[in-house]
Amino acid sequence: MRYIHAQSGVGKIALWGDSYSAMVALVAGALIPEIDAVVAQIPACGPEIPDIEPSDALFEDLKATFERSDVTGGPEYTTGPLPVVSSDQLNAPSLLTPIQAYRWFLEYGGRFGTGWENRATRVIPPTPVPFNAWLAAPYLKAPVLMMVGRDDEMVHYNPAVPRAVFGAFPASKEFYEIDGGHFGLLWHPGALLDEATALQTDFLRRTLLG
Repeated sequence: MRYIHAQSGVGKIALWGDSYSAMVALVAGALIPEIDAVVAQIPACGPEIPDIEPSDALFEDLKATFERSDVTGGPEYTTGPLPVVSSDQLNAPSLLTPIQAYRWFLEYGGRFGTGWENRATRVIPPTPVPFNAWLAAPYLKAPVLMMVGRDDEMVHYNPAVPRAVFGAFPASKEFYEIDGGHFGLLWHPGALLDEATALQTDFLRRTLLG
């Protein structure tokens, strides 16, 4: 979080993320005051709103966790290694379960030269404060474009959660619902990809160059 100050010749900075990394972009945008805009594409914000309210004290604890750079976790907090995706959840369970995830990852990750392996380990370390966009949302001062997938098929997706997170942003914000579920706008070429790209490009131009 301290490195942006040290960079020379850097103009305005935007964060962009898709799925879980979209939720990361929302939290990072709150933690880094120099961020000028955030685009959260199909953010995975969790199945439920945490049963704790955002507060200055919790946000300072969240910030301190990242300042310490200690997010390690032992075996009891680790899942895997497992396949990222699988077409047979009964005999070969994977971290991502929808068949749409299997189709997309195999299509793009399986292309020659990508180096992608269908294997990952997930670690959810114990931290004083949950890593959650709901707790960071009131502290995100940059303009936000949140683009959610209509009928998102990911397990545990709850459409009320990103809407609640969006409602907590104090700054300029735009909400857009797009067809295609969780993966529909990631196919290239595609009308949904073109729709998302046009909207996000317009938002960034207005926000960063206007």
